[in-house]
Amino acid sequence: EGCELKTLASLLEKATGTRGLLDWGTRPRPTNDPDTLVSDNSRLICETSWRPEFSLEQGLRDYVAWRKQNPG
Repeated sequence: EGCELKTLASLLEKATGTRGLLDWGTRPRPTNDPDTLVSDNSRLICETSWRPEFSLEQGLRDYVAWRKQNPG
């Protein structure tokens, strides 16, 4: 499942309790940038039967909580 970088950054802001640190749209996007770029993990899924156990948002929240408890 694809996720826009802006969405990922917003989820990180939410998980860390920070807001307004990013200023979207202040620089023009290069004309040669693709509209979308999403990785293909089908080989991982097919060869290992791996499936995500939780959502991206939950994973980010858990990681931020873990980092707060383990700052080193």
